[in-house]
Amino acid sequence: MVEHALGDKPIPANRTRMRAGRFTDLRGTLITEATLFDLQNGDLGSVIPDEDMTLPDLFLVWDTREVTVTTVKIYWRQGNYLGLSYAETPRPLHLATDSLSDPGEQEMESPAAEAV
Repeated sequence: MVEHALGDKPIPANRTRMRAGRFTDLRGTLITEATLFDLQNGDLGSVIPDEDMTLPDLFLVWDTREVTVTTVKIYWRQGNYLGLSYAETPRPLHLATDSLSDPGEQEMESPAAEAV
């Protein structure tokens, strides 16, 4: 884990890939959708839709392109742009604990399916 001085502005990595992701609380409950990108220092950058959104100190990032989940914390924020540091090594979704549900599955469940 990289240590950061307060106010260190993150720099996108060369040829960074923008990709879809989701933020959830530590139990897997969806907080928001996000756009993810790699940072030059090896951390993760993100853009969220609501610049006034309050986020927990620690939360999970589900990376749909890399098919991983990891715990992160915010070390830099300017509006809806975030610099996130890894609190743990990202792990493949198939190795994630069974106690977490993929937030994408929550979206696929419809009220009609529950009524059957």
